[in-house]
Amino acid sequence: MAERKQIPIFESCYRIAEYLKKNTDKEHPTTQAAMRKDLKVADFLGAKETSNSYINQIALALNTKGDGTMSKEKDWKIVFDAFTEVHGSRKKSKNATEYTNIEKLPIRNLYYNQEFSYEEIDKIIECISLSDNIDEKTAKKLIKKIKEELTTVFYEEKASSISKIENKLIVDSEYYRKNIKTIEEAIENRVKITFYYNGIDSEKKLERESLSKEIISPYYLVADKGKYYVVACKDSFMGKNYKKVMSIWRVDLMTEVRVQGKTNELPGDPVTKKEEVKNLPLKWSDDFHFSHLNMASDEPVEVTIKLLELPRVDDISRSDKYSHTFLFDTFGPRYTYKETSSGDEIVTVECSPSEMVNWALRYSDRVEVLKPEFLRHDIKERVRALSKTYMNQGDK
Repeated sequence: MAERKQIPIFESCYRIAEYLKKNTDKEHPTTQAAMRKDLKVADFLGAKETSNSYINQIALALNTKGDGTMSKEKDWKIVFDAFTEVHGSRKKSKNATEYTNIEKLPIRNLYYNQEFSYEEIDKIIECISLSDNIDEKTAKKLIKKIKEELTTVFYEEKASSISKIENKLIVDSEYYRKNIKTIEEAIENRVKITFYYNGIDSEKKLERESLSKEIISPYYLVADKGKYYVVACKDSFMGKNYKKVMSIWRVDLMTEVRVQGKTNELPGDPVTKKEEVKNLPLKWSDDFHFSHLNMASDEPVEVTIKLLELPRVDDISRSDKYSHTFLFDTFGPRYTYKETSSGDEIVTVECSPSEMVNWALRYSDRVEVLKPEFLRHDIKERVRALSKTYMNQGDK
């Protein structure tokens, strides 16, 4: 009979800890007897007294801090009844067991205290699955890694039934990530970047919009609706005046992104100071996109809107005041509402005028823009153009 190979203690302890991490949780504890029947771990247990010693050592090692003091009970990794009785924070009863050797405690209801609950895992996977900023290949890789590293054999995924509408990039995802990294480093080092800015041609390929590179001062990198944008300043001449205004650029349309003026001695040319840039927020606000619809860069203005009544679906002779859902979806909590003495519903919000024109036309059956007057004029001009386009002589 061949002699059984001697397994080093450190390897046995590691294998036992990994087994407990993958095959137990608070609702599914195990025992030494059950572990001896499992071929995945049986060879690493040794004799009963040996496995008891191993598990106690693992618990002490994983449940203590670097200075040797015991971690808080909620932070323990290896848990079993006797360990909790001896080291737990709960007051011991008069009938509590007195153990003669606290380094060789009996093993009952043994389990690994999982870092994340299964509900939390579901939420993490759902966020990755539905993220507009993670491509499908990367998402699958991350989800697989999460399942392998953070779940047990008892985990049943709940988020797999959710479908995602994929946002396609015009550029290679690795190239895209490389550009994002360059922009992140430039923002951190407060230096300018250069790049070619592109549009998409009839062949669905990038086409340069100008022969020379753009030079901008980047301040914020923003994710919105599946795409990254750089909120920046492009110094430009307007006649004889040197103009410094906020501009916003889509990263997937940027190519050959480089740091301007970078050398071995210098991180790059310094950015224009934020205080000098018109319309640029000095600190980032998460509600930025509510006043800059579709990441429009023009300066928001106060807009007054009148809500219109809509015919009821169940009775066209009557009308209903429209739900505010479409307002909240567009402007979040930023809009203000009041009802006039005549019964009109009035909404006030700050928004980019260029995008407000598009929004007002989209919801033309629900809203009327009252102020400012220049915005009403722009909407009227757009309506005239549409009428000219669609109301030709050949139309009946």
